[in-house]
Amino acid sequence: MLFVDFPQAVINQLPPEFQAEASATRWNNPTAASIPFERHSIIFFNASYSDQASTSLHITDRPRLAEVLSRRGLVVYFMSERCESFHLTNLLGLLSWLQLSVPLLPPQQVHPVQTAPYLQLFSRYGHQIQEARGVAAPTYVALSVVVEFYRRQGLAALAFFFQALSHYPVAVSWMQAGGTVMILPSFQPTILPEIITFIKEEVLPSQFPHLIQTESDAWLQDPRYLMEPVRALTEQRVQIASEYENRLVQVDEQIRRARETQQEPFDRLLTATGDTLKQAVMEALQYLGMQAIDVDSYWRERAPDRQREEDLWIAEQQFDPQLDGFRLVEVTSDGRGGASEDDCGRIIRYLLRRRREFSNDGITGLLVINHQYRTPAHVRRPPFTATQIADAERDGYGLSSTYGLFKAIKAEKAGRISRQQIAQRLLTDSGYLEFPEI
Repeated sequence: MLFVDFPQAVINQLPPEFQAEASATRWNNPTAASIPFERHSIIFFNASYSDQASTSLHITDRPRLAEVLSRRGLVVYFMSERCESFHLTNLLGLLSWLQLSVPLLPPQQVHPVQTAPYLQLFSRYGHQIQEARGVAAPTYVALSVVVEFYRRQGLAALAFFFQALSHYPVAVSWMQAGGTVMILPSFQPTILPEIITFIKEEVLPSQFPHLIQTESDAWLQDPRYLMEPVRALTEQRVQIASEYENRLVQVDEQIRRARETQQEPFDRLLTATGDTLKQAVMEALQYLGMQAIDVDSYWRERAPDRQREEDLWIAEQQFDPQLDGFRLVEVTSDGRGGASEDDCGRIIRYLLRRRREFSNDGITGLLVINHQYRTPAHVRRPPFTATQIADAERDGYGLSSTYGLFKAIKAEKAGRISRQQIAQRLLTDSGYLEFPEI
C-alpha cells in the first residue's frame, strides 16, 4: 500500500503486513521524488496541503495514477479543509460534480448510509472525525431519495452531513478508469492507523476482494522486473496515456474558459438571490438582445433620494418609458416556495405608478422569480399558482421563473429557438411564460 502525505507517526503504527510505502506530493515537499504509483494497487492520500497556489503541479502524473485505476485499483482520499479542487483534479482529471464546501461543524454530525461496511465505519469512528466537507453540491430532496439523487451523477454516497435542510455528501466513491476512487472525511491522526486497518480488514474483503491478492505482489509491476516484450508494451501504453491526458488537459482548459463565459453567468439564475440575482437576470436579458437597465442605478444618477421600487426596465431597442414596448421587471426569490401574493401585488402597484408618471398606459410588467433556490431546479414545484397565472393573463403582465429563463437560453444555444423569439415573448406576453424543456 502507498501512503501519500501522511505523517510518519501514522505510517509507523501500521502493521508490517501492510508493506506500507510512504511518499509525498510536491505540494507538501517541493523536492519530493516522483510518487511510485506503479508499485501499488491501493493508494491512500492525506489530502492536506501546505501549497495552496500551485495549480499545475502533478498534472503530468495523471496518466500514472490512471494506470493504477486501470488495474482495478483503489484510491482513497482523507479530505481536509486544506485541499482545493485542483489538488484532486490535477491527479484524477475533471470531476464535473466536484464542489467543495467549507468545513461543516460539528464534523462528528455525520450520518452514514445504511449499508455495510460503511455503516460500521462511521458508527464506530464517526466521533473521531476531525474535518468534514461536502464534496458535491448539497441537495434538498428527501432523505429517502438522496442516495439515488447522487447515484444519477455516478456517485455512491456513503455518508452525509445534514444542515439547514441540506444534505452534504461528505463521503463518496465512484468508478473511474476501471478502478475506484473514494473520498472520506479527515479523521484524528491518532485514530488513522485504526481507520486504515478497518478499511483493509473490513472494506477490502467485501467490496474489493481482488485487491487482497494483487496488492501483495504489486511490486512485480515495477519496470525492473518486466520482461522486454511486456516492458515495451507497458511503456507504449504509458506514452499513449500521457498523450491522451495532455489532450485532456487542453480540453479541460477549454471547458474552464467556456464555463466562465457560457455557463456560470447563467448558473447564477438558478442559485443567486438579491442584487446578484438582479444582475444575473439583467445580463441574461441583455444576452437575448434586449435593452435592460438597472432602475436603481438609473435613478441614483438623476434622483438620489427617490424611493426604489421595480428592479429593471427593458425594451426591444430604443429605451423610452413614454414609448410602446417598454416593460418593467421585478426580480425576486424564495428559498422554499413560489411567488407570493405580495410579489404579484407589487407588479400591479409599480405598473400603475409608472403609467401615471410617464403618461403611458402601454407600459407592461414582468415578474421573474428564482423559486426554491435551495433545491435542484429540475425537481422544483411550479413557481405560480393557477390563480396567479389567471390574474396575470387578465391584468396583462408576464410571469417567469429564472429556471424558465435558463431553459430558454439553453434551448437557444442548442439551436431550438432564437434569441429574438425568446425576447419577443419576454417583452410582450402575459400570463405564465414557459419555454422548451431541456
